[in-house]
Amino acid sequence: MAIIRIYAGTCCMLAKSLLQNGCRTPVDLLIFFLLLSGYGLAYTYDKGKLSVRGQVKRLFKLYFHYWVVLALLLPIGCVVAPQRYPGMWDTLFANATGWHTTYNAEMWFLFPYCTVALASPLIFKVMDNVGNMQVLVVAGMTHIVTCYSISRYGSQYLFDNMILYQPLLFFHFLFAFVLGAFLYRTNLELDRHIPHWAVILLIVLSVCVVATFGNAVVYMAYVPLMVWLFCKLSYSKWLEKLLMELGRKSMVIWMVHTWYCYYLFQPQVYSLKYPIVIMGGVILVSYLTAILIMWITAKLLNIV
Repeated sequence: MAIIRIYAGTCCMLAKSLLQNGCRTPVDLLIFFLLLSGYGLAYTYDKGKLSVRGQVKRLFKLYFHYWVVLALLLPIGCVVAPQRYPGMWDTLFANATGWHTTYNAEMWFLFPYCTVALASPLIFKVMDNVGNMQVLVVAGMTHIVTCYSISRYGSQYLFDNMILYQPLLFFHFLFAFVLGAFLYRTNLELDRHIPHWAVILLIVLSVCVVATFGNAVVYMAYVPLMVWLFCKLSYSKWLEKLLMELGRKSMVIWMVHTWYCYYLFQPQVYSLKYPIVIMGGVILVSYLTAILIMWITAKLLNIV
């Protein structure tokens, strides 16, 4: 799963670089994240190891990393962009809780994801009692409604009304999360061998299709397919170790990379000109920052 996460994150950061040159994003990272979370938490639940208390501890650690990121990078923001940071006390509180992430807009998913993860034991109990397919269908229908609502009223009304937007995002996230749980529980027979060249060809074709015709419906078919295909790839030992290392730090890399490429040092980052160089530079500096943040967080959590 760590390999999949860093694959998705790498594609997304490359897409951000390409967008500066007018290209279209080829992947919706959030669907990857939610699907894999649903898959992994369903596994944990079915093994009898998922509880609300355990989720609170796990999500507290996630938030703690987020707070350390703010503690390290927000002071730099106050110097580099004093017109934006830190704002009023209510702005600081909204960002610290993840309720309204105006400091780093790409962290908008943090609060609604945590509510879904916290509610996951209840979600899986409902799936047990009602049925996996039935819950998936209802979640899919709800997803259509939320997609329409966000696309129709988001910029006009919802994005500035968190009281309405945050509950809507909870239901918006459910389908991808339930889909991940559904894929785990149905245990589809997908272990058939596929030639390596065919896997690569299917990945390339899938990315091309999504980059050309990407929408919410296409993404929901694309993401499970891409996860399965990516697991079919063969890796050399050094590449697997590299991806696993990046995967372990991928969440913190995501938390910090937009601070560099969007909010604090955008002119310096995009002065590198070439998308692949931009991506490599952002990943490198974000990875080094993640090492520092995770070290500080581990020390502080030992105290807490």
